[in-house]
Amino acid sequence: MEQFIQFGNRRSKTRKVIVTCISVLLFVVFLFTTNGSNIYLEATGETDEESVECVAVSSPNIVIEASSGRVLTGLGIHQRMEPASTTKILTAIVVLENMSVEDYVIVPKEATLTEGSSIYLKAGEKWKIKDLLYGLMLRSGNDAAVTLALALGGIEKFALLMNMTAIKAGAYNSNFVNPHGLHDDNHYTTAYDLAKITAYAYRNEEFVKIVSTEKYAYDYLNEERRVFTNKNKLLFVFDGANGVKTGFTQKSGRCLVFGAKRKDMQLISVVLNEPDMWQKSASLMETCFSEYQLRRVLSKDDIKEIDYGDKTISVHVKNDLYYPMKENEIDNLKYEYTIKSNVKKVTSRLEIGSISIKLANHLIFFEKLYIM
Repeated sequence: MEQFIQFGNRRSKTRKVIVTCISVLLFVVFLFTTNGSNIYLEATGETDEESVECVAVSSPNIVIEASSGRVLTGLGIHQRMEPASTTKILTAIVVLENMSVEDYVIVPKEATLTEGSSIYLKAGEKWKIKDLLYGLMLRSGNDAAVTLALALGGIEKFALLMNMTAIKAGAYNSNFVNPHGLHDDNHYTTAYDLAKITAYAYRNEEFVKIVSTEKYAYDYLNEERRVFTNKNKLLFVFDGANGVKTGFTQKSGRCLVFGAKRKDMQLISVVLNEPDMWQKSASLMETCFSEYQLRRVLSKDDIKEIDYGDKTISVHVKNDLYYPMKENEIDNLKYEYTIKSNVKKVTSRLEIGSISIKLANHLIFFEKLYIM
């Protein structure tokens, strides 16, 4: 049975917002209280965010590797900018995390009055959320953005969810007040934050499926089939391209968040206020793909023999650890083992300590160690 969302029923939506608030608070507490086990930490060094030039630039840019969040290159990455329609990356993931793509909504008149890019929705039409998401991400429909936001409790409540989701993604220098990215003095982000938000969104398979689609055909009320064609030109020509979103307003200039994956390494680039956004994005990505590889730092099958009292124990990590590195960085890796000294009974599969892995004296992994 198809689910139908009523705009007038706010109780369940309010409850969802409260639950989300609690989840974010717990997440923040976790960040400050965790012992660090099983956390990916961004490397510092020549290509990390600390060393990226922070002077004011007209066109900030960045490339990160998605799984680690490592900054591979960038300029002005923490400079406050307007994101324009790249905002819809966050809009889409908020919808995917809080609504069913198989549900239907009725298009409100307010959505049809939204200026800018449109998929030409009409008030009173009944649309599947999945189809609206494709219209949002492939054709940048502002009317689709407003329809989805109103279905999830209204613009203000939706913006609250956007900002909480941005914090979960590690984007702390942004503020979002609408789902489409049209100009507002209080609507801003940074190249770094947009990259982090996108890396977070890429954990969602449905999101990746949507933004990597070149053309999407759908049926509307048994009428003639319609097709959305993706505005992301690089999706059709760049090797490994799999997303993500264009953006433009008079104040933001031309913006592009672009994703591509080669040999299991997912890169994300962001260029803001860049007149030649296609060439700039492609150039940044090609350079990073040529200089970096996702290299295995430690295997779960790598066994370390350690003297423990009157016996020798074999320890290992539970998962393979990978990190994006240049070839000449491998020799700069350092491994430091810490073993608990107060374990009374040493048994198989027992957590016995931790390992710190550093690159150029900067921590990139802190993992638990287990006895074989």
